[in-house]
Amino acid sequence: MNELLPESWTEKSVLTFGEQFYAWKKFVVRGTA
Repeated sequence: MNELLPESWTEKSVLTFGEQFYAWKKFVVRGTA
């Protein structure tokens, strides 16, 4: 079962994390500046 999920699930998770991190970083930089 696990062998079928990894690619799509991990890719989706990484993408979501990346988007959240980018938004957070952007927010922090904007708030600091």
